[in-house]
Amino acid sequence: MTYVQPILEYCSSVWSPHHKYPINKIEYVQKIFTNRLPGLWNLPYSQRLASLNIQSLEHRRILSDLTLFYKLQHHYCDSSVADFFKVCSTSITRRNSQKLYKEHCSTDVTKNYFSNRVVAIRNCLPSCVVSASSLNSFKGTLHSYEAIFQNNRN
Repeated sequence: MTYVQPILEYCSSVWSPHHKYPINKIEYVQKIFTNRLPGLWNLPYSQRLASLNIQSLEHRRILSDLTLFYKLQHHYCDSSVADFFKVCSTSITRRNSQKLYKEHCSTDVTKNYFSNRVVAIRNCLPSCVVSASSLNSFKGTLHSYEAIFQNNRN
C-alpha cells in the first residue's frame, strides 16, 4: 500500500471524482492490490481493508478534504478560508457553531468543487472536531468521531 496509495491520492482535493464509475475504477486498483497480498485473496474487500487497518480510497479523500479545509482555516496554506467559503450568519445551529454557507449550484460540475463538496461534510462535524486547537488534535478528534460514527452506523 505504501507504493499505491500516494499515487492514487495525489492532489485528490482537486480531482476528486463524484460519479460512481470513476470512484469504482480508482477503488478497483486498491481492491486488486489488496487481493494479491498473501493470505487475503479469499476475503471480501471490506475485511481486507479491516485486516490491513486501512480505509477505502473514497473515505481517505473525504478525510483529505477536511484536513485541507482545516489547513486553509488556520493559515497553513497561502490561501485563506475567506477565498473559498462564507460563514453562516444564523445563530441556530446543530452540531457546531461554525457552520459554512453552502452555495446554490446549478451545474453538476460546480456542485462538486472542493469549496462546495466539503461544506456539507464539515457542517455535520461536532464542535469538538471543528474547534480543535492543532492539526494533530483535529486529525485525532476526527478519527475518534469517525470511529463513533462507524460503530453507530453498523
